[in-house]
Amino acid sequence: QPAAQQGQISAQVEELVPHRLVGHAQPRFAIAPARGVLAGSAFAQPGGPQLGQAAPVITGKSEAGAFSMDLLNGQPAIVVFWSPLFPASAGPLKALAEVLKGESGKGAAVIALAVRAEGMDRLALTTAFANLGGPAGATLLTDGNDSLTAYTVRGFPSTVVINAEGRVVGFFEGDVTGAELNAALK
Repeated sequence: QPAAQQGQISAQVEELVPHRLVGHAQPRFAIAPARGVLAGSAFAQPGGPQLGQAAPVITGKSEAGAFSMDLLNGQPAIVVFWSPLFPASAGPLKALAEVLKGESGKGAAVIALAVRAEGMDRLALTTAFANLGGPAGATLLTDGNDSLTAYTVRGFPSTVVINAEGRVVGFFEGDVTGAELNAALK
């Protein structure tokens, strides 16, 4: 395509999907501003799992040992893909702490998948999680990279809400508020 046409397409995409690139000399990650969708919404989300579909299986290693979503036994869950490399992860983690104190958050499991954290040991990840405002009682999985593909996560942080039936009812890429998480849990 001619350079002028490519520039026009880039400008149109920038209008539709505003983002800022973070990181390295050759940027590899995009962080999107707050965008969310709830089950039943009329518009599509440019990433994330299919709403209304069964949540992809997550397995991993937690402090307590092996983790599988089978352990949830029919309780709703909030899954957060976060990284200690992205301070923007603090917003969703603080929103989670707020939700867990309220009525809609009672009984919800929190699964925090650390991604892009190669070379960090569990203590460093746990400390980073706490420093970013991560809620106590969350299941912290240190090997979340494998789940990125299953959940089609394209930006960090990303938050997925799963109902008690194991279906995806909300997906938020970027920052998310407690009110948005509460609405998805209802």
